[in-house]
Amino acid sequence: MASVQASEKVAKSVAVNALGTALDNDDPLNLPISSVEALVGETPETQRLSELAQSGIPTLKELAVSLDAFTATIQNPSDVSDDASLSDKFWANAQSLVTFRSTGPREGDDPLAILSRVKANTVNGDLEGAKSEWQKLPVPVQENGGNWLTKLEKRLEAYALQKEISSKLALQAG
Repeated sequence: MASVQASEKVAKSVAVNALGTALDNDDPLNLPISSVEALVGETPETQRLSELAQSGIPTLKELAVSLDAFTATIQNPSDVSDDASLSDKFWANAQSLVTFRSTGPREGDDPLAILSRVKANTVNGDLEGAKSEWQKLPVPVQENGGNWLTKLEKRLEAYALQKEISSKLALQAG
């Protein structure tokens, strides 16, 4: 009897660790979620995590790439009017093709400095830090980049659900 309980504890631990590893490595979550559900049944957390996985949890790389694209729109806004001369349009287009940004986080309160810190946190996996920095952006900039924040929050929710599943299984293991 004791050996069966010990085996169940080990199986639950392995299943929840596999779920966390899959999330960290941007691997598919279907199998790890199914493993957890096979051991404890479907829970609201596994159900929601399955929904997120089905709709696509953004990877850290996807978050970084979409943040780069958003940062480029802040750094090089295309505000050439339709009635601008051909040379003005050409010059604006040429300027939009070349961007120079620092490679690491910068000090300062301007949007580009804040976005550099958001990016550094994202690349380093500090998503809470990235969100905290994001909230320092001026409201109009935040609103323009709301799509990125939605992606970030989706990934944060997935991590929170995995942590909740892990906590519940630890409590069950006693």
